[in-house]
Amino acid sequence: MTRVGREMRMPKVVLCMIGAAGLLLGMALTAASVNAQPVDPERLALGKTSIEVSAPPVTIQQLGDIVSQALIQLNPDLKDQIAAAVPALLPRFDHSMATLKEDVARVYAARFVAPELKVIIEFYKTPAGQKLAKEMPAANAEADQIARRWGSGSRRICATRSVETLRRKVSL
Repeated sequence: MTRVGREMRMPKVVLCMIGAAGLLLGMALTAASVNAQPVDPERLALGKTSIEVSAPPVTIQQLGDIVSQALIQLNPDLKDQIAAAVPALLPRFDHSMATLKEDVARVYAARFVAPELKVIIEFYKTPAGQKLAKEMPAANAEADQIARRWGSGSRRICATRSVETLRRKVSL
């Protein structure tokens, strides 16, 4: 690899790191707005419990693996640089994950009353709730792909029909 080749690739690594830093900043700004709202301590505790029972815990290492895989998919030629850069960001994510959990718990506490949160928690303790928690990420990813395909097709149909309508009106 030539020196020029390396110089051309470095901006992508820098952009990836800037993107990760932007994610952290976004999380911090979200935390500031969410934390500004007072929340009943019982509902907050129930919100935290509902998160714990409804989603498998993600470790910092798993988060790093997810981020690395996503960045490598976008930039496969930067695999080595990404593998070296992401671990350096993980300590920052460690603190922000605790903040993220707290903030999401606040959202749950603001949207659900204590009796509702208790029902949610009890549901996720059932076999169906545990299966939902386990299958939800894959099901959501699949549903997202279906929705994107549908949206893409719908946009094409709308665009085609709009052009046809405009042509009819102009030629009349």
